[in-house]
Amino acid sequence: MGPIQPYFVFATDKYQKSMVMQHGIVHVYHFFYTSDEFSKTSAIPDGCVDIFFKKDESGTHVQVCGTVLERTELDYPKHNEYFGIRLMPGELPSNLDVSLKELVENQVELDQVIRNKDVVKRIEDSRDWQESVRLFIGDVLSTKAKRNAETDEGKKKLAVGIRDAIINEKGVVQVSEIAESLGYSPRYINMVFGEYMGLSPKKFGKIMQLQETIQRINHEKSDFLTNVALEAGYFDQAHFIRDFKKYILMTPTEYRALIRDSAYEKRISVEDMRFW
Repeated sequence: MGPIQPYFVFATDKYQKSMVMQHGIVHVYHFFYTSDEFSKTSAIPDGCVDIFFKKDESGTHVQVCGTVLERTELDYPKHNEYFGIRLMPGELPSNLDVSLKELVENQVELDQVIRNKDVVKRIEDSRDWQESVRLFIGDVLSTKAKRNAETDEGKKKLAVGIRDAIINEKGVVQVSEIAESLGYSPRYINMVFGEYMGLSPKKFGKIMQLQETIQRINHEKSDFLTNVALEAGYFDQAHFIRDFKKYILMTPTEYRALIRDSAYEKRISVEDMRFW
């Protein structure tokens, strides 16, 4: 299913989502911030970069947003139109001149980091949100990644291999296990991954485990969360609650109540849209 941002869903009566799972993209989403239940929306850790579009009376504004490390309130005005492109964890579009490390807990304007500045103007002049998304994705597909002279491609490939190992295990894997499987020392694994992702393998794993937990709670029908904890790799309820509260700023039980009270799944409209 890919990483999600549940508070974006809480912010609206209809969260349109089109699954992509190609070209490093998880899905494309669109919503109007209409909900009166939350004075502010929030982002939670997901290990992803979002290309985030905000449309108001002054036009369309685009930011490149890196992952947060705990639930963070976002100062997005209500009654505006928002849409975005969510990249897979650890992915970065080839048309951007910025690193994943620079984007952790950071947001930058698209025109500051995109190589083809003309695309920004075309997005600003676009007729609707789907055209804006097509313009950005089209630029990604037509742009060959430029190799930075200082970038070690071997290290990048290793970092991607570490990332994939963590994702495949839904975050529940030791650095020592990854190091043994890839033939490197744990110290070297930590160094290479940190240089590329801006996060330690352990932190990235915690975020992937959190996302797995969130998605299981979102779809759990039982009144008990014991199975959710076990399936997400927690064998200690206290550890499960402590980790969840650290990143989401509420307990799993409080979050589940929020999901149920807000009729979360009914707000989501999964639609088949084409963007290239």
